[in-house]
Amino acid sequence: MFSRLRRIVLLCILLFGTANAGGIDRYEKACSGGDSAACAFAGVFYYTGHGVKENSLKAKSYFEKACSNTVVDGCFGLGLIYYKGRGVKRDYAKAQGYFSRACNKSYSDGCYRLGVMFARGKGVRQDWSKAWGYFRRACSDGDEESCVNLGLLYARGKGVKRDWTMARKYFARACDEGSAKGCSNYGLIYAKGKGVRQDWKRAKSLFLKACSGDDPRGCSNLGLIYSEARVGERDYGLARKYFDKACRAEDATGCSNLAYMYISEQGVARDYAKARLFFEKACHYGDRESCANYQLLDANVQHKK
Repeated sequence: MFSRLRRIVLLCILLFGTANAGGIDRYEKACSGGDSAACAFAGVFYYTGHGVKENSLKAKSYFEKACSNTVVDGCFGLGLIYYKGRGVKRDYAKAQGYFSRACNKSYSDGCYRLGVMFARGKGVRQDWSKAWGYFRRACSDGDEESCVNLGLLYARGKGVKRDWTMARKYFARACDEGSAKGCSNYGLIYAKGKGVRQDWKRAKSLFLKACSGDDPRGCSNLGLIYSEARVGERDYGLARKYFDKACRAEDATGCSNLAYMYISEQGVARDYAKARLFFEKACHYGDRESCANYQLLDANVQHKK
């Protein structure tokens, strides 16, 4: 998720220039003069380390000043400090309190974070219904990642009854608002024919949009469309291109598909060494089947030696 804090950094740069070369001094001086918004800006720069040396304790101090004067960015920043244990002992209860203050002021990232806490059971009892409620609030306020999560909840029947029409609605909304992950999931709806007639052509266009937005799973799915000739003629060259892009972005599926291409001579010469390398990467990225395949190829290489 492209956090609100980093968006604030970009806004500050656009309005006032970079934080280095004395730029941060402007915010610190304004904060000392009673400008609470400037306190929040200073906290953001120290938290992200943009233009200045990262300093979580300084960030916390500035966030506290901002939050105490009802600047919601400061409250959200404190929530992140405690949620991640940045410069302090991790404290989910405090994080929840600050995220709640932000969420109650219609700060979508605060609602999103609360949704994540209840979905993952971080410091609270896992509660899919509450997660749904917070993601819904954040999505209504324009947070595209919350819209993606709402789509996933409807697709999986978590906290709500499984509903592919609602899942498609929220994936489409997220995609339209610029979420590459939303486009990728939206494409899967058409690729698998969930609640709609299967449509590989539409799926392809959505996967392309997702991949162009640097969603690795979108690139992997696009590669599969080319390797399996789901739309038009089979094109192993393009399949390899998209699998490679996905693999470089640490997508296990992209790496394992590259490995299979080198084993099965799909547009490339058979190369067990390269297949072994890609299975190893896929294994490292969490694919257990690739771990087993890597061990098999590794044992075969050792046997030949």
